[in-house]
Amino acid sequence: LASPAGGTFDYVVGLFYYNSMIGRDLTIGGIRNNIAGNVSFPTPTTLVVNRDTAYVMADYIGRVRTVSSAAFANVNFRPFDKFTLTGGARIVRDTIDWNHKKVTGPNGDHFGANNGLNPAGVAAVGANPGSPAFNFVRKFADSHLLGRVTAKYEFSPDFMTYASWAHGYKAQAVDADLVLTQASFDNSPVAPETSNSWEVGFKSQFWDRRVTLNVTAYKTTFSGYQTTSSGIDPSAPPALRS
Repeated sequence: LASPAGGTFDYVVGLFYYNSMIGRDLTIGGIRNNIAGNVSFPTPTTLVVNRDTAYVMADYIGRVRTVSSAAFANVNFRPFDKFTLTGGARIVRDTIDWNHKKVTGPNGDHFGANNGLNPAGVAAVGANPGSPAFNFVRKFADSHLLGRVTAKYEFSPDFMTYASWAHGYKAQAVDADLVLTQASFDNSPVAPETSNSWEVGFKSQFWDRRVTLNVTAYKTTFSGYQTTSSGIDPSAPPALRS
């Protein structure tokens, strides 16, 4: 909802809603030949399956639903000619529903660490043994207030100077990977990232706008910076960290 533009005072207010679901279904199948007795090789080019339980079948099912909702407002105030003060605010609410399932197959096969004995009485060796066979549903929620303030003065249609401050926010997140490690599980969700930005400068044009000269100085500081890196578990792929 927006008021008429111009004049001493104008505004924009609104609501925002975002709902997404990212899913991954993965099945691993084959013959597990790293368990003694499962297979034999009568000739260099022949493989014989000795046990029905040598056949591998296991599933991973992952779902992450993210819902973000917000209310926002932006106001322009012109107390006198050529000078504009702008203020904006946004209150956000973010939720994450994380469903992570590793389903053991009929022969005891699974993603993750070793899991006892399979129906043939031999070790049920898991794929990606550094990854526990987690089965869980986890829910997270967070709220935050964002804002910005800007002052602008237009000396002429071709020369304007300004200064601004803004507070930014990136919601918490999860590293929903197949080979989720205990360390990654313990460090989920990654903390929100926030920032504060300052900016000052001018914009100008000369010689009937044939030449443009803009100069800006800015600084941004981050807290809880989110990035993807290795180090939580050397055997795992890069993980989301804060």
